[in-house]
Amino acid sequence: MAIWRLDSDTTGEVFDDGLPFMPGDEGFTRERAQAHFGTPAFSWIGTPDRGGADKGA
Repeated sequence: MAIWRLDSDTTGEVFDDGLPFMPGDEGFTRERAQAHFGTPAFSWIGTPDRGGADKGA
């Protein structure tokens, strides 16, 4: 599951897209997070079931 956070985060809200992909994996996409947040201004912060949180793009 990819975890995403708004770049302008002030609430600590994160979004779990439910997909088990990391950047570079086929199927990794920002589309669900963009639909959730309503803006492209967010970042991938980790995929806990694939090695822990990590700052990403």
